[in-house]
Amino acid sequence: MRLDTNTRRRYRFGMSAPSTLLERALALPARERAELVDELTASLEVAGDVELERAWAREIERRVARLDGGTATVVDGAEVFARLAANPPTR
Repeated sequence: MRLDTNTRRRYRFGMSAPSTLLERALALPARERAELVDELTASLEVAGDVELERAWAREIERRVARLDGGTATVVDGAEVFARLAANPPTR
């Protein structure tokens, strides 16, 4: 959903403090907050996102095919968490 010019003008608060902007945004009616979220999200999307989504879709298809074909090695969730607790990843 794209905001019309008049609605966009209402979002130009002329403020520099993000917390003040957030307070004003949270005071908007729910529908206008949703429209604002859509606009902000769209402003963050880049062309690379499409290729990343395609790559993940291919990976998901590959994993499902291995599961369906019986060639995937599966590990019970409880065992995964036990392994992680015994050997936590480092950052």
